Amino acid sequence: MRGTVFGLGAALVLLSIGAWAQDRLEVARACAPDIERLCGNVEPGQGRIKACMRQHFREVSPGCLDMLLKAMAAEKEPE
Repeated sequence: MRGTVFGLGAALVLLSIGAWAQDRLEVARACAPDIERLCGNVEPGQGRIKACMRQHFREVSPGCLDMLLKAMAAEKEPE
């Protein structure tokens, strides 16, 4: 359970503050296993998980990458 909570929380830091809550939840679900696998030994806080995921960006699963790209695109769309 701790790993799941860690993964979901960590995935939230991948999106900027401006992202919609639904996008964050979808990214958290899609990326939690990748965050646990790639950055599970990284202590959360001060942007460390985000930095770790940036280092391993080419290693994320297709599902996680797809959700990240969709969320970033949604952030850039004018309202």
